[in-house]
Amino acid sequence: MYRGLSDDLQQANNARKTAITDREPAKRNIDIVALQETRLAASGSLKEKEHTFFWQGLGPDKHRIHGVGFALRNSKLSSSPEVKNVFYEELQERIRGIPNKENLIQLG
Repeated sequence: MYRGLSDDLQQANNARKTAITDREPAKRNIDIVALQETRLAASGSLKEKEHTFFWQGLGPDKHRIHGVGFALRNSKLSSSPEVKNVFYEELQERIRGIPNKENLIQLG
């Protein structure tokens, strides 16, 4: 547990929920995570220990019940062009493996 942070997301400050959320994909060795109901205002990014979070939501004067985003492992942000090319090749291979009858939502 991070010092000063509760594991209960309902009690954590919205701006610091990313620190709590950062732990799950790190434990499972996940590089990219799609997020829903981020409830963060406007758009932005926030770098945590393992991932950087990017989000888009409603303006600061609106009731924030929605919002979307994604988290990307920090090591992927600073990778060499060769590592990025391998990543995109693996991504394309996995996408090709998704049956045509399935819905595919691609971020970015």
